[in-house]
Formats: sequence, C-alpha cells, structure tokens
Amino acid sequence: MEELANFKKRRGFAKWIPVIIAASMLFLESSTYRCSGIFYVIIMEEFAIARGPASWPITILGALNDVGGILAGPLCYLISLKSVILIGCLAHVLGMVGASF
Repeated sequence: MEELANFKKRRGFAKWIPVIIAASMLFLESSTYRCSGIFYVIIMEEFAIARGPASWPITILGALNDVGGILAGPLCYLISLKSVILIGCLAHVLGMVGASF
C-alpha cells in the first residue's frame, strides 16, 4: 500500500502535462476553423473571385484534416508514433513550401 501512496505523491504535476498538451493541440486545431471566415473574405478580396472558388481552400483544409486522422491511425500500428509524427511534419512543410510558389 505504501508503494501506491508513494507513486501518487511522486507524479505531482506530471499528471497534468498530457491534459495541457491535449488542450493546446485542440486550441490550435480549432483556431483554423474559427478563422476560416476571415480567410474566406481575404481570399475573395485578394484574388477578386466569387464565393464558390473562394471556399475551396477552406473545404480542402477540412477534408485533409479528416483524411489525415484516418491515415495516421492505422499507420501508427505499422510504424512507430515518432515516425508518423515526423512524416506528418515533413508533409506539412512540403505543403507550405509548395503553396508558396
């Protein structure tokens, strides 16, 4: 019984770290959807296009976010989580660089 009590005492603040990380990831992910209206108006004004074509980037962002989750889940069973995160980061960087041209 003492071992269990010592284990609970030793964890302290460490048990809140996953909660803080999950909350910050949720905030960062939802911020793109909350700002999508601003992006929509800016795209229409910057490129002088109608509403239909201006909505494509936001729609694709949402679709790729959902597809990314579908792909990452099974991929974690095949390779390590660290490798999946690195592949995702690399794909993100390549997408940002590709969009800049």
